[in-house]
Amino acid sequence: MHKRHGESVCGVLTEQIKLHADRLLNRTLDKTSMLALVAGQEHRESVWKRYAERLAGLLQAGLPVICTAKHMPENEPRLQEICDGILQGHDSDLEREFPFMRWSASATKPDWSKEGLGLWVELKYVREKKDVLRITGDIAEDITKYGDNGRRVLYIVYDPKHFITDETKFSAPIIKRATMMIRFLR
Repeated sequence: MHKRHGESVCGVLTEQIKLHADRLLNRTLDKTSMLALVAGQEHRESVWKRYAERLAGLLQAGLPVICTAKHMPENEPRLQEICDGILQGHDSDLEREFPFMRWSASATKPDWSKEGLGLWVELKYVREKKDVLRITGDIAEDITKYGDNGRRVLYIVYDPKHFITDETKFSAPIIKRATMMIRFLR
């Protein structure tokens, strides 16, 4: 019964898209109409954000337990392995370092992705004060590459020693994009 209902709804939406294609393309259709929401994938907005928040919550709960003062990861790849273990332990269906994306003359890939949601996850590790500047540059590059390709991005910044003192200022250029989130883990 649910399957038939879903097929019926999809059929109606398909017909309506055909009838109103010109209004969709010209963006003259009311943004709050069901047709505009579905065609623009707006209905998926909250799903990716909830999923991203869940990932950040899992890492926030697990990292402090594993990464104590005596057992800090020596580098970002090791931190990624630890995070991967936490996420896999919670049946995460993220893909590791996939897919590759072309941007100009280079190829890039996320640390994790959930392609069904168009979500890429990038992990940044602040071990020393000087890392803040490097990470800022890395994120700026990612914003351009990923943003140009319509990706949703969750930046996880692991900063156990609180070298980033103003999270609001650091986050501002990231969160002004509706497709990007940042979470600080400590």
